[in-house]
Amino acid sequence: MTRQILLLALLASIIWMSIFVFFLPVVEAKDRERLKVPSTLAEVREMYQMLGEYKQKHYTAILLGFSAAYRNPPSAAHHLLFF
Repeated sequence: MTRQILLLALLASIIWMSIFVFFLPVVEAKDRERLKVPSTLAEVREMYQMLGEYKQKHYTAILLGFSAAYRNPPSAAHHLLFF
């Protein structure tokens, strides 16, 4: 039973990694410089504009990324299965 659960967890991890590798957009070199934690209001506006451009070009990938990052916390059953 534990071997099946471990195999299922490994398969799910491989699927998630492949989704991120193949579907998330590659950040261009000029945008990498601007992609940082903003320290001023001007940097916040600049980053908001840059993310808006990426959202228009790659809407589905951005939606997947945000949903993976900000999903609901796992339930108690999740902890029993994977920990």
